[in-house]
Amino acid sequence: MSCTTPLDPRAYSVRAISGLNRAIRSTSRHGMLRSMDMKTQIAIRLDTQVVDFIDEEVADGTARSRADLIARLVSREQRRVQALKDINKMKEAGAASYPELTAAVETASHTPLDLD
Repeated sequence: MSCTTPLDPRAYSVRAISGLNRAIRSTSRHGMLRSMDMKTQIAIRLDTQVVDFIDEEVADGTARSRADLIARLVSREQRRVQALKDINKMKEAGAASYPELTAAVETASHTPLDLD
């Protein structure tokens, strides 16, 4: 009699494993797994000065790699764009719609930001 653990593949039937594989493929086709650290390689053209800046940041240890720095910069831009969208929604709704944010806005307006 063999003892199997939940992580032991022998604990699952072929049918269960193939069903799980189908579910994973289906989920990834619909983009639900895309946020689970899946990466896509792209080629971009940058000015020499921009590449030099990126390489200096990597050489100084500010970024682990070119990809790391570019991903951080894009992430920062995503947050900035989302913040602008949120601000515009709040402006359209009016300050009276968000009384609980008055103190937070006052505090934030005097707090230096660490963007990373």
